[in-house]
Amino acid sequence: MPNLVKIDFLNKVEEKYGKLKKLPGSLSLFEIGEGICRIYIRYSKVHSRNQSFMEYAKMILNNLKT
Repeated sequence: MPNLVKIDFLNKVEEKYGKLKKLPGSLSLFEIGEGICRIYIRYSKVHSRNQSFMEYAKMILNNLKT
């Protein structure tokens, strides 16, 4: 099942700022316009030992820098 909160948030961002483009290699990194703004939308699941895990954080952070 898709994350309805994420979908609702992205729809509201598109309504206000225009079309979002999902960046290659990511399910969570979006761009508004031609590089005007990038948004990272991600949640971390908290596992049974109260630990969380975030996928490919280094790649995402590098993409946010450009």
